[in-house]
Amino acid sequence: TGGHNHLNWGNDDFRKTVLNAIVWAAKAKVPEGGVTSKITEDDLYDNLDPKRGQKPRPKSAKPKKK
Repeated sequence: TGGHNHLNWGNDDFRKTVLNAIVWAAKAKVPEGGVTSKITEDDLYDNLDPKRGQKPRPKSAKPKKK
């Protein structure tokens, strides 16, 4: 889990910092504006197992249709 709240991955700056660090550690060139990535609220909840004490999924995050 990285010791972080899973929903932190929804924060663009947090995600960019981690991705930049991975690219830098791999000794690759970090892009001028940093690594870009997009994620949706649905992406954050996909494959996330419910845990005891976890806040319920927000109503705005509708489950994907199968």
